[in-house]
Amino acid sequence: MNVMETQAEGLKREFKIVIPSADVTEKVDARLKELGTTANLPGFRPGHVPLSLLRGKYGQSTLAEIVQKLISETSQKLLQERSLRPAAQPHVDVTTFPDGKDLEFTLTLELIPEIEFMDFTKIEIERLEPTVEPEDVQKAIENAAAGQRRHGPLAKPRPAAEGDLVILDFVGRLGDTPFEGGSAENQQLELGSGQFIPGFEEQLAGVKAGDEKVVTVNFPEAYPSPDLAGKEATFDVTVKEVQERIPFAVDDELAKAFGLENLDQLREQMKENLQREYQNVTHMREKREYLDALATGHAFDLPEGVVDAEFETIWEQVQGRREQQKQAEAQGQAGEDEFEGKDDATLRAEYRDVAERRVRLGLLLSEIGREHDVSLSQQEINEAVQHEAQHHQGQEAQVFEYFQKNMDALQRLIAPLFEEKVVKFLLGKAKVTTRKVTPDELMNEVQATMEKAVGKNEKAAKPKSGKKATSPAPKKKAAPKAKKKAAAKAKK
Repeated sequence: MNVMETQAEGLKREFKIVIPSADVTEKVDARLKELGTTANLPGFRPGHVPLSLLRGKYGQSTLAEIVQKLISETSQKLLQERSLRPAAQPHVDVTTFPDGKDLEFTLTLELIPEIEFMDFTKIEIERLEPTVEPEDVQKAIENAAAGQRRHGPLAKPRPAAEGDLVILDFVGRLGDTPFEGGSAENQQLELGSGQFIPGFEEQLAGVKAGDEKVVTVNFPEAYPSPDLAGKEATFDVTVKEVQERIPFAVDDELAKAFGLENLDQLREQMKENLQREYQNVTHMREKREYLDALATGHAFDLPEGVVDAEFETIWEQVQGRREQQKQAEAQGQAGEDEFEGKDDATLRAEYRDVAERRVRLGLLLSEIGREHDVSLSQQEINEAVQHEAQHHQGQEAQVFEYFQKNMDALQRLIAPLFEEKVVKFLLGKAKVTTRKVTPDELMNEVQATMEKAVGKNEKAAKPKSGKKATSPAPKKKAAPKAKKKAAAKAKK
């Protein structure tokens, strides 16, 4: 092959590669002869089919196959001979297809930059050590008790209020005509839960058992059913019962609600949960601060094409969140507007910085792993795929096959594991000091870290308040089902 370097500017490289037509023809003929050993054509035995007939039947498909193979092989050979390491998949542009002509194509790529690593032992990290006191455990248990939802008959008759469970029958109508899916019997609705479309629950405040009421609502313009979207509907509602929330006492019965035997087990389980949560939050803060130090401690050119691709991915996510926000506003559920007061130019500049930071850290971690032989074992990779397959019960075999055939998807799956392994390696070299803190102090420190962090628009998950804890033995309870699936029409 004939190779000519046509661009060598910064990290960009471009090569013009020419493969003589005679070489292409030779390889095509060899492949056709190979096919001829098994080809079945009328009047000829396998292995005795004339090359001219094989060329007429399989010529074009074989030529395309050979061209693809030649491009791949010559590109790989070029990279190896010149010790070039692309930062992303090189781009190939075929300028002359070898239909009787030489094969000509250009290979365009961006290189991984040369990085001069800082002294990792000079990075200083403060490790927070939260202490879990008995009062913290007690608060967490009380919050868990308050979060348990069970309802029972009213202690004394009274109008329904927020938090009450209303059991009702209803029939939905457009004008005077009942619409499909708009009726239900013995439907359970917790007032204030936001379970039904906007305006429905609010009109049931103050009802009593036995009341009959007509509820008028407007379906949102963005409602999934086009027959109902944007239309006014009425619901003839019959209230059958009003129940009030029954709080759980902090006792053995509360522990049993979580699948435990007694309150002592609940306390121990809750303490372990709090410790685990605080350790995760501490690690998140520690990792963020280390990555910030790593990013600011290295200056090197970035491959613009890689940054562009990362930015486009981020921008697509931003546009998706914008659309979700618009739909929420249309349904009367507007929350915090993360884009308020920012035009596209401002947002693009901010998220371009985010893209550059991600690419910089990605290259750094990748090169550090390569330099120090940090990598994932095959067992770790297999475990990651198995873990992912567990989320697709009944389709485990398809999940394994998908990742076997899609290396890009596999790389995306294991990238966080590799990052975590490299960060663990680096933290082992850092100067770490420890400081004991209360849970509230920990959360304040984490919040401060998130606010000052470079790339704070990355939608990173924020830690939950230390005053609340997850269930000690999380078990999903089945939500009450309406007796008629049609009741879903009245819901969001």
